[in-house]
Amino acid sequence: MIQVSQKLKVMKINLLNYLKIIKEAKSDLKPKLLITTVEKVKRQQDFTDLTKYLLYKLTGESFGVTEFDFLVFMSQVLFSSMSRGGGYDQFIRWLHAWEGMSGSLSADGTKYIIGDDGYGNITVGYGVDIFNGGFAERFAAAGYPTSVGSEVDNEFVDNLEKEEINEKIYK
Repeated sequence: MIQVSQKLKVMKINLLNYLKIIKEAKSDLKPKLLITTVEKVKRQQDFTDLTKYLLYKLTGESFGVTEFDFLVFMSQVLFSSMSRGGGYDQFIRWLHAWEGMSGSLSADGTKYIIGDDGYGNITVGYGVDIFNGGFAERFAAAGYPTSVGSEVDNEFVDNLEKEEINEKIYK
């Protein structure tokens, strides 16, 4: 697997090649047409601001974006995988395998059973710490108990886990 620093180098090389190609074709460049084309293609819509920024850097003319935060692509760099099933879902699977499940599952598999992580922390699912994570009020508001051995719907816990992960990634 390529290290993060290597992936960033590859991204930089690709970006420099992209700029070189555009610069060589500058006389034929139609920025507004390029922006419109990028906006229309669903898979490329995330690149609209990047395209506007790169055109600004190339031509000096503002197309509405004169600064760009390249960190928006960091989660793709950090959590992509060279193997099948990369990205965010792959990261979740890896995290679950690494952490292991706190407690267990109900017989039908639709509920997590609240457990103790071995250090006295009440956890559920894959590492959702009910009290130290600040989730006790959310459990109470949703009508779920917070005691060891109690059952909680998987979807509720999984959504809390995703919120916690996203908060850490995009902090």
